[in-house]
Amino acid sequence: MRSATTTPSLRPKHSRLRRWLGSVALPAWLLSAGIHALLFLAIAAVAGSAVVGDADEDYEVAEEVVVRLTPEPAGQAGDSAAPPTPLPAAPAKEDRQGQAPASDLETGRLLDEALQPPRPAVAGVESRAVLPAAELDAAVLPGPDLPRPELPRLAQTPIETEFFGSPARGTKFVYVIDRSASMQFGLGPAKQELLASLERLPPTAEFQVILYDLDARPLDFNGSHALMPATKENKARSARALSGIFSEGGTDHVKALKRALGLAPNVIYFLTDADELKPGQVQELTAMNQRGPKAVIHCIELSLDNANRQDNPMRRLARENQGEYRAVDLLRAR
Repeated sequence: MRSATTTPSLRPKHSRLRRWLGSVALPAWLLSAGIHALLFLAIAAVAGSAVVGDADEDYEVAEEVVVRLTPEPAGQAGDSAAPPTPLPAAPAKEDRQGQAPASDLETGRLLDEALQPPRPAVAGVESRAVLPAAELDAAVLPGPDLPRPELPRLAQTPIETEFFGSPARGTKFVYVIDRSASMQFGLGPAKQELLASLERLPPTAEFQVILYDLDARPLDFNGSHALMPATKENKARSARALSGIFSEGGTDHVKALKRALGLAPNVIYFLTDADELKPGQVQELTAMNQRGPKAVIHCIELSLDNANRQDNPMRRLARENQGEYRAVDLLRAR
């Protein structure tokens, strides 16, 4: 028969716990509340650590690192060092009123100016953002300090020629030739002498031919009745035009001479076969010439009828205008 004390037993330990709890004598509801409070604190601690961990992780993801490069002062960096690369500008933000900042407005203005068509660059003219058309036109023009294009110049030194033996010096010549009915026998010699006189003119001289009866008609050079350069082409045009001219009609010396003075020549050769000018007409023509460039007027009369008259109007016209009067024997001229 086994003894009750031979096998160890846990009952004494449980009995001591029961005795301690019994000695404490805590109410059951308080003990339950304490246990629940401890459980709630443990759950809150675990949840709080999880929330803090998530927040730290989001912050690390959203964090942005901005690096600003400050250029070294002059003299510190080496010559071979490359300039720092500027960071791209941050996108512009609108202000509270919905308008773009001033920097954006300035950028837009610069872009508009860059898209404008280039203006012609003219040396010595300051470029402007907005230049009126009239001023631009004035700026594009060469000024006194800019080189001007070289243009062919007419002779400034006098050129010598002659017509029916009357010599003349100048640069601009006008031939006034009577073609009225009375010039039936004098018009042919007049054409020959005229072409010979034109051949003596170099291309730098200018000329015009006025053939008149009751009307005064300058030669037509492609629609122009002005003074023309004495080129080979213009001389040839003159010869072709003269070949179709015949004597006819009446005579009006004054109209033809006034038209010649209107061209402002240096020399006028005036040819007719009849001296029909009046003293008052001579005075009028002389006064008109004095107001202008003061052309030298040479008078040639294809007749000897008035050769010895010192008071004939053609002689007076030539004398009062620094010219020469010459009477030509028409029979010899033919």
